[in-house]
Amino acid sequence: GAPGEENVLEQRVLRNRYKAKVLDRFPLEDYHDTTLPPQVAMFAHPEGLTCKRAAPLPIFFTIIFTSNEGRRVYASVLTFHDTLPQESLDHMGGRHIELPKGETIWVPKCLCVVSHWPFHEAYKEFLKQLYRLSVSTSRIPLERLICNFMHEVPLPPEGLIRVQYTIADKTVYIQRSPTNVLPASRVAMEVLFTLLDKENVTLLFTCLLLEQKILVFSEKISVLTVVTEALLTLAFPFKWEHVYVPVLPLQLLEFLSAPTPFVIGVHPGSLAHRRQEFLQAAACPDDTVVVDLDHNRIRMPVSHEVPLLPEKQRKKLREHLEMYADVFDPSRKSLVMVDLAFPMAPTPEESDAKVETKWNGQQLQYSFLRVFLSMLQRYKEYLVMPTAEDPQPERLFRKEKFLEHCPKESRRFLSQFLDTSMFGIFIEHRIFEGSKDSEHIFFDEAIEAKSNRSALRFSKKPTPFLDDKLKAVTRTHVVIAPNDEGLSESSYTYETFPSMKPSLFCLPREIRSLVTGELQNRKASMQQQHTSALGSLQRYQRLPSFDTASVTKLTVSKSPSTTTSQQMRETVYGTWFLLHMIVTGEGDKSDARDQMELVFHILNRMRDETLQPDAASYHAVLEACGRAGVPDRALLVLEGMQTRGLRPDASVFGTIMKAVASSPGEQLPAFQSSPMARRSPTASWTREDSEHARGAVSPSPLLIGGSDLPPEPTSPSEGSLEPFAAHALALSPRLEPPKLSPSGAPPAGDVANFTPSGRH
Repeated sequence: GAPGEENVLEQRVLRNRYKAKVLDRFPLEDYHDTTLPPQVAMFAHPEGLTCKRAAPLPIFFTIIFTSNEGRRVYASVLTFHDTLPQESLDHMGGRHIELPKGETIWVPKCLCVVSHWPFHEAYKEFLKQLYRLSVSTSRIPLERLICNFMHEVPLPPEGLIRVQYTIADKTVYIQRSPTNVLPASRVAMEVLFTLLDKENVTLLFTCLLLEQKILVFSEKISVLTVVTEALLTLAFPFKWEHVYVPVLPLQLLEFLSAPTPFVIGVHPGSLAHRRQEFLQAAACPDDTVVVDLDHNRIRMPVSHEVPLLPEKQRKKLREHLEMYADVFDPSRKSLVMVDLAFPMAPTPEESDAKVETKWNGQQLQYSFLRVFLSMLQRYKEYLVMPTAEDPQPERLFRKEKFLEHCPKESRRFLSQFLDTSMFGIFIEHRIFEGSKDSEHIFFDEAIEAKSNRSALRFSKKPTPFLDDKLKAVTRTHVVIAPNDEGLSESSYTYETFPSMKPSLFCLPREIRSLVTGELQNRKASMQQQHTSALGSLQRYQRLPSFDTASVTKLTVSKSPSTTTSQQMRETVYGTWFLLHMIVTGEGDKSDARDQMELVFHILNRMRDETLQPDAASYHAVLEACGRAGVPDRALLVLEGMQTRGLRPDASVFGTIMKAVASSPGEQLPAFQSSPMARRSPTASWTREDSEHARGAVSPSPLLIGGSDLPPEPTSPSEGSLEPFAAHALALSPRLEPPKLSPSGAPPAGDVANFTPSGRH
C-alpha cells in the first residue's frame, strides 16, 4: 500500500485497543434464574483487543472473578487469532486500505467455559479439541459436542466415582477428592515452586495468612492464576475471604489502591517498557506486597513490618520443602511455553538438559497443614461455645488466654493471625457448624492424628473420619457419546470457528445423577428455575427485610443518645436506595446520570445528618453506577464506605467490576499513582474535576468469544442434581466493524486508557 495508507493502518488500526464483546454463547438465552455476567468479556481479554500483522500461537489461561453476589466464578479462556475482513479494515481506517499483496491483519478471538466448578484441566482439553475440530473435518457438528459437554456430563460426587469424558481422540477424567483427604490442588502447584524459591514461597505464605495486600506480577499470563490458586490451596483449612482477582484487567488498575486486603495478579503485556514504573510507584501503594514471579523477587510493604512465621514452624517447613519441593528453576526454561494452548515438543537438547528434582505434591500440602496443626494444636480449649444464657457470645475465642500458653517467640505472629478474617470465620464455622462440616472434622482429627504419633501420648484417640477408606474413588462413569440423531450431513468442515447454528443443537438426554442417583430430565429444567447441584444465580437479589426484632436489636446496640427516630430515618433512606436503584439506568442514560446526581446528593445529606447507609444501600448504588454509565463514580462510593467505617468485601468489588463492565462507553480513570490515596477521605459525593476526555469516542467492540454462567454449587446432601458445567458456554466469535474514533488512535504510551472515553 501507499505510505499514506500505511500511516492510517498503523495509527487507526494497529495502535488502537478495543473493548471486548460476547459474540456467541451457549445457551443462546439466559435461563430464568441465570444471567450472563457482563464482566466475562472484559476479563477474557484483560488488556483489550489489538490487531496484529502476524498471528501469535493460541494461548490458554484461567481467570477468576467474584460476582456481585460474592460468588467465585472461574473462566477458562483459549485465545487464537483470525483474519480481519477487508470491510472491517476499511471501516476502522475510515477509508479503503489496500494491504500489500500477501499481507493479512489478524484479530484475537477466544473461546470460554465459565463455571463455579474449578475443573480447569477438563475445560482446557474441551476447548482445545473444539478449536482443533473447527480447523478440520468432523463427523459431529460443534453444536452437538457443546450440548454433550454442557448437559450430559454429570457432576462427580466427592470421592467414590470419577467421570470419564471423551472428545475427538482425547479422554479426560473429572473427579472430586473425598472429604476425608486433603483437597487436591486445582492447579499445577509445581509452577509456584519453580518460579519462587523456598524462602520466598514461605514469605508469601506468611503474608497471605496475615491478610496483606498481595500483587503478583508476571509476563506469563497463565501462571498468575496457577500461582495464586496454589497459594490459596496451601492455606487449607483457612479460606481467603477478601478480594481475589488473579488476572486484573487494565481497566481496573485502581483496585490496587483498594482499602482492603487483596490477592491480585497483573499481566502488563505490551506495557513491559513501563515495568519498573508500574512496580515501584505508578500503581502500587507502599502497603502492598509486590511479587515479581519472573525474577523471584518480593517487595515487602514499607509502611509496616510483617512478622515472620514462628521459628519452630518455619524451620520445620523449610526442611520439608527441601525434601518435597526442590524444583526452583532460576532460568525459567521449563516455563518458556507455559502460555501456549498447544505446547511444542522440547528439542533433544532441552530434554537432555533436564535436571534431577524432588517433588511430592501430596506431602508438600501436608507440610503446610502441619504449620497449622502445630500452632493451633490446643485451639479447641479456647473456644467460647454458646449457652442458654448467652446464645450468641460477643467473643468466640479467648485470644489472650491462648497466647499466654504459646511460646513467646510465636506470639507476635499469632497475635496478628488470630485477628484475621480467615481465622475469625474459621472459628465461627467451627462453633456453629463444626459437628457436620467435613473440613473442620478433618482438621480436628488431623490434630489428634499428629498427637497420636507423639511418644508422649500413651492413649491414642480414634480418628474414624480420617481412617474411613470407603470414600476413595473406585468407580468410573463413562459419559454418553454426543447425540448424532437427525444430522443431515455426513461430515462438517469449517474455514474458521463458526457462529453457532441453533438448528444443530439438540435437547439433552436423561442422565442419572451421580450425587443423588435420580434420573434427571434436563428438558424440563431448561424452561424452569433450577434446583440443581450447581445451585442457582438469582438475577436480582432479594431486598433485605426490616422486622421489629432487627430494629429493636439495632436500637439496643446503639448508644443511649441514638434515637429510634434516627433508626427509622436510616431504614427509610435504605429502602429508598434499594427501590430507586432497581430502575436507575434502565432507560435513557442521560436521565440515569441525572438520577445518580440525586443519589449522591442524598448520600451527602445523610452524611450531614450523621445517618449511616447500610451495606445493601451501597451495593445498590454501585450496581446503578454501571447501569447509568458512570463507573468512575463507583470509586467515590468505595471511598465513602471506607470513610464511614464499612470495610468493602469481595462482593463489593465484584459489584464494582460489574459496574465497569456494564458501561461499555466509559471506563475508570487513567493509569496514575495511587489516585485513591491522594483523595481526601472527607470529600463530598460530588463530580470530580477530571471530566471525561473530550472528542475521543470509544470504538465499538471489535471481537470476542464470551460465555455464560452456570449456577452456584450447593451441597449434594440437598438431594439436587445437575451436570457439572450445565450452562458454561462455548462460543464462536465473529467480527463486527467498529466505529472509528474521530481523534484517531490513543498515544502509544497510554497504559490503562486503551479505549478512549467519552459520551456516546
